[in-house]
This record gives sequence, C-alpha cells and structure tokens, in this order.
Amino acid sequence: GHVLTSRDGTVWEAEVDLEGSWASGPTWANGEFIAVFDPSSGDRVLAHTVDGRSWQFTPAPDGCYGSSLAAVGRHLVLRCGWRLWSSSDGVGWTSTAQDRWVEGLWSAAGWFLASVGEGELLVSRDGLAWESRGRLPSDILAVTGLGHRAIAVGSYGSILRSDDVLASGVRR
Repeated sequence: GHVLTSRDGTVWEAEVDLEGSWASGPTWANGEFIAVFDPSSGDRVLAHTVDGRSWQFTPAPDGCYGSSLAAVGRHLVLRCGWRLWSSSDGVGWTSTAQDRWVEGLWSAAGWFLASVGEGELLVSRDGLAWESRGRLPSDILAVTGLGHRAIAVGSYGSILRSDDVLASGVRR
C-alpha cells in the first residue's frame, strides 16, 4: 500500500507504506480523499485522508468486497457485486440492490454511471435512484466528463462520447 503525494502532479514524494493493498484509487469528497483498502489482516476498509500522510479507517459496509468508489459533490457510491452503496459522509451507507452484477462504476458530468448485466448504463444523481440510459460495450474501462459531456474508453480501442449523458447515454 504505497502512498505518493504531489503538489503539482510532476514531482512525487513517498509518504507512507501501509500494510495491505489498494482495491481502488482515491476519490475526493467532503474535503478528503477516500479509497478502498485491503489491510494485510482483517476486512476491507475505507481509508480517509486530507493530506496523504495520516490515514483513518472506517469499516466498509457489511459483506462489501467492492473495488470501485466514485464521488459527485458530497455523495459517494461504492460498487459491491450485486449492490451499489450510497453515502453522503463516507461512514454511513445505504444499499440499493441491483438485479444484475454491477460491472463498472464511474462519475462523470455531475452524475454517477454504472454498467450492469450485459452493459446496461444506469445513471443517478445521489446513488440511490437509478435510471436506465442505454448500453455500453463490455470492454469499457473508464468514463469521465465535464458539464454534460462524457468520454468513455475501452480495452480494445473503443472511444465513446456523449454530448448529453442524460438524454442519450454514451455512444460511439
């Protein structure tokens, strides 16, 4: 669990080496970085820090072995197999069960996006109420966005865009 920090994105400093491994990269919400961490001993936890040096750990939701965490404003969503967990503080979590396996979770254009089942795209503002917005190819690795525009990239060279995620989903 190496932790590196940078003030400018070009020069990096090693801060701490935690015993365990990172299950997700950090995301920013509520004035802190939050990431999913697997300690060498014990259950998966959520790791919280404001500076990358000093870390606090809170339990992940019961039975959650998720490895994706996304943030939109103050809201966080954690992907855990058949469930998506939503939180406004990174400590208390509410589950929304899905009827299909959750393949991917991202935040883009002020929305949460989740890929479920055979690539159905779901969108949500708060991580609790989800709406279907079309389909994504199965090779999508990441989605990001700004304003209402979203860009998705896949493992076999797929590049998709959406000028309005809410109106049309993501398309080639």
